[in-house]
Amino acid sequence: MTRVPGDRLGARPSSRAMRWMVALVALLPLTLLTNDSELAFDVRTKGALLWLLCILPAWIYFRIPASRRPPLPIFPMVSAVYGVYYAIPGVMGAVNLAYNPNQVRITLLDPRVAFDLPMDIALWGWIMLLIGYAAVAAVRKVRRASEAAWPIQPLVPWLLRMLMVGIATDLARGVLYLPSPLVGAADFLGLLGRFAIATLLAINVRGHLTRQQRFIVLGGFAVDLLVLISSGSIAQAMLFMLLLLVAQYTAGGRIRRGWLLAGAVAVVSAVAIKGILKDYRRQVWFTGVELSVPNKAALMATLVQNRVNSEGVVGTVVSGWETAVARSATLDLLADVVQRTPRDIPYWGGHTYLSLVGLAVPRVLWPNKPTKTLGQDFGHRYSFIETWDTSTSINVPFLIEFYMNFGMTGVLVGMFITGMIYRILDSLLNVPGQSILRSLASLAILMPLLNIESDFSLVFGGIFLNAVAFYVVLRYLRSRIPAPEGVRPPVVLRPAAVAGTSLGRG
Repeated sequence: MTRVPGDRLGARPSSRAMRWMVALVALLPLTLLTNDSELAFDVRTKGALLWLLCILPAWIYFRIPASRRPPLPIFPMVSAVYGVYYAIPGVMGAVNLAYNPNQVRITLLDPRVAFDLPMDIALWGWIMLLIGYAAVAAVRKVRRASEAAWPIQPLVPWLLRMLMVGIATDLARGVLYLPSPLVGAADFLGLLGRFAIATLLAINVRGHLTRQQRFIVLGGFAVDLLVLISSGSIAQAMLFMLLLLVAQYTAGGRIRRGWLLAGAVAVVSAVAIKGILKDYRRQVWFTGVELSVPNKAALMATLVQNRVNSEGVVGTVVSGWETAVARSATLDLLADVVQRTPRDIPYWGGHTYLSLVGLAVPRVLWPNKPTKTLGQDFGHRYSFIETWDTSTSINVPFLIEFYMNFGMTGVLVGMFITGMIYRILDSLLNVPGQSILRSLASLAILMPLLNIESDFSLVFGGIFLNAVAFYVVLRYLRSRIPAPEGVRPPVVLRPAAVAGTSLGRG
């Protein structure tokens, strides 16, 4: 079969350099074990072990020859995020980070006794997840994909249209009320726009965009980033930037100093914005006044400027950092839940998984599909929010969800199953040798897996429908590309095939 240049993965940073970077990331936090802390040293040692186990997948990934490893480092990234949320606070001896009466009502926990079991839960939960991942790998061998390497340059006009539709949808959502059956469709159109930006970036890495097209992509990126930030979700904005960075890497582009500098500026800016988000959300969400995206951006800029005027640049960043740390103190949240369950609050017995019913049915086909209210229910059940508060939602990480439903047994079994799901998704959507188009679509589908601070249905619930929708889109896009001479049309799999598998030959 003839191969056509342009639709294959290009050169990447050397695996040896990446392994050195992974080793540095693994070892640096361990120097924090010398910090003074009331947390028992054996608990901190378990945190260090957990951190090393969380970095292990990245080390293994970069030891595999580039031609035989999955093109997307999704599982290593998920692993690192888990380590940041659960291992790093223990290694640092930094606990009670979430204690802030102005945010959530987590009581002060005794560092001498309150974190032993939570750290065991986090450690053994991750070990079971790795075992589940390895178990599927042992019985399901991933074979290198054999896909026709069609050029993706002819897709540029279609991708630009998708970009415009995605941005228009996101802008419209900022000023219009959408009925609940249309929210899912609007979410997908926005995701499609971000996929278009990532794919255009990959094409630009190959040098196939004109100056005008690059300007359009840059403008689309700026508008989309502004929309995400103005929504009040900094995490979503950072995930968007991470998606583009991974797309650059997947396409074979070098991670240049300019990218690193831009990333550093973005992180500092995001941290600064974190400090004013509470005031911003109060004025945008709870006043009843509808603001356009430009007005939201202006309000956020004003709030940041006011904070800088009162506290200075350093004070603004420090304040934002404290807020960000408190919001991501998942180990504190786990410890609080463990301390009160089932002593004061009974196990939920699987109640939180009722939202998985109808998972594969779009709301547009089931208008009365039950609405997910777990963030509110959890906040009230554990008294993290006041009884009169019907708007604040508390994230429930799926590790904590396993425990508060079924205790330690739920953690061990649930994390084992979660590991199996990660591996299955990898084997379906992240196959060595697959085309760059499939890789970027898979990247857009799988990025929500990094959101481990959310409950099970939020992390995994949208993957099936998004995979099916992307399958349809990719089939259509492939039909727009003329087949190169000597290349057979891609094989169309049976409709009954799993959505991810079908994507491979779309």
